[in-house]
Amino acid sequence: MSASVAVYRSIFTEDRFKQAYGSEEDNTSASLRLRDKLAVRCRCSQRACLHLLRERVPIFDWLPRYRFKKCILGDTVAGLTVGVLHIPQGMAFALLTSVAPIFGLYTSFFPVVLYMIFGTGRHVSTGTFAVVSLMTGSVVEQLVPTPLEMNSSSSEPSDFELQKIGVASAVALLSGIIMLCMFGLQLGFLSTYLSEPIVKAFTSAAAFHVTVSQLQSMLGLRLPRHTGTFSLFKTLGSVLQNLPQTNTAELLISLVCLAVLVPVKEINTHYRQRLRMPIPVEILTFSGLFTGIVVLIVLLLIGPLFHFLPKAVLACINVTSLRQMFLQFQDLPELWRISKIDFMVWVVTWLSVVVLNVDLGLAIGVVFSMMTVICRTQRAGCSVLGRASNTEIYRPVENHSKCYEVPGIKILTYNGPIYYGNRSFFKEEMSKLLGLTPEKIRSREKERKALEKRERQTLVNTVERGIENTCFSSENELFKSETSESEVQTVLIDCSSVVFVDVAGARLFTQMCIECQKVGVHVYMSNCNGSLVISVPSESVLKILTSSGLMNHMKPQHIFVTVHDAVMYIQQQKEKHPENTTTVWV
Repeated sequence: MSASVAVYRSIFTEDRFKQAYGSEEDNTSASLRLRDKLAVRCRCSQRACLHLLRERVPIFDWLPRYRFKKCILGDTVAGLTVGVLHIPQGMAFALLTSVAPIFGLYTSFFPVVLYMIFGTGRHVSTGTFAVVSLMTGSVVEQLVPTPLEMNSSSSEPSDFELQKIGVASAVALLSGIIMLCMFGLQLGFLSTYLSEPIVKAFTSAAAFHVTVSQLQSMLGLRLPRHTGTFSLFKTLGSVLQNLPQTNTAELLISLVCLAVLVPVKEINTHYRQRLRMPIPVEILTFSGLFTGIVVLIVLLLIGPLFHFLPKAVLACINVTSLRQMFLQFQDLPELWRISKIDFMVWVVTWLSVVVLNVDLGLAIGVVFSMMTVICRTQRAGCSVLGRASNTEIYRPVENHSKCYEVPGIKILTYNGPIYYGNRSFFKEEMSKLLGLTPEKIRSREKERKALEKRERQTLVNTVERGIENTCFSSENELFKSETSESEVQTVLIDCSSVVFVDVAGARLFTQMCIECQKVGVHVYMSNCNGSLVISVPSESVLKILTSSGLMNHMKPQHIFVTVHDAVMYIQQQKEKHPENTTTVWV
């Protein structure tokens, strides 16, 4: 059962609304509050220093409140478990970096300890990452390429390995410095440009690079590592070309490892909820210290024993750890159903990473994703709004068959920003819907000049006769007499979907208003004060439009708070009813 609600209130223009309810521009307390906030943040005191220290170095916050008796046992067990997992994983990812597997343990020790001090996640254990290791390895191979043959009895191998370690360490140090600079400049927002389709496609494609790069270790082949564009296909071709030289022992080791690792990992994934004794989440809570201790013991005491571990085992660990990335292809049908554009972003990113390279492919994916956003804002589209009967609700008529246009009023809404990139498209859409062709504008311009000439002649005649012409209609009335009832007499522009306006867009908007007035069409606006260019109140859409000179061609009384306010005002003017109270039935 539906109910009707009557709402009685005054018609609000923007000026009347500001007078009644205040305006940010007239309220000086906002700037005062901003000054007070800055003064508080810049004030140096012991309390402020402690707060900053706890915020930037979280260990000073949680360590004094650590419940030793309750948590020490669980954290010790969790640290031992995670530490054991870090050892083979770190050594395996060292292969991707083109350094000796033993050096991968360092990347499993220092990140854990540093994250324990500076990190905020209580259930996170940081360590090596396959894609980062692969990208670091590409730099190592470019600067220190592996020779095809090397005499193992000479001193060259040790010097050669030291050069690789030096390059990898330099890359890690430089990456850390860049990340610290980004932290200081608060550039974390840049990660928002890595949309979900880009990240998933990038990791899935990178998994192919990792897998192909590990084939030579799984087969026991000693081949040079290819880098740069098309490296995946070069590596794959080199492996296929040298298949006859496969080491049978390492091939068997790889097959056994895959036969054991893959089923166990799948069982842990699929039957995790059915295990009678799952690992409690609480035992993973900041365990980082104990994980680092385990890895440190391995580094100092038993690390050299891993030097002769077959690389085929480590390669299999790398491949099986990426199994979830390969399964991301299952998301493609759903992605196609939800958004065709996001599907294209996924495909383009994946193909770019696979065909070209990891870093170049990621850059192409980000650029392509940003181009889709630009294209969508450029082709936002202009819609004609109609009113749902007996309501104050206005919706696009092309999508709602029971919403009808208000007679004599063309209500338009542009579903995007108005800026230099789409101003020509905005003008084209608006002109098409309003019928503002150059021929029509020139024709009406001639009519206007003819009317002005006729008005001057009539005025001269009446003055010469000594009779005042009090019944002469104004210019707008003359236009009305020349305009048929079926043509648009009033255009109302709803700016609720206009996210921002730049200077070029504002000037074009003003030009459109002038052209409408040339053909005798009155222009009204609504909902143009809610959108901001940035989070500064003075940069509202209305502020930019008025600053660009729009008010030289429009009256402030023609800018309304809502579409319905404007429609009620226009209809009242047509009916010559001066009441300024609306009755809205919902």
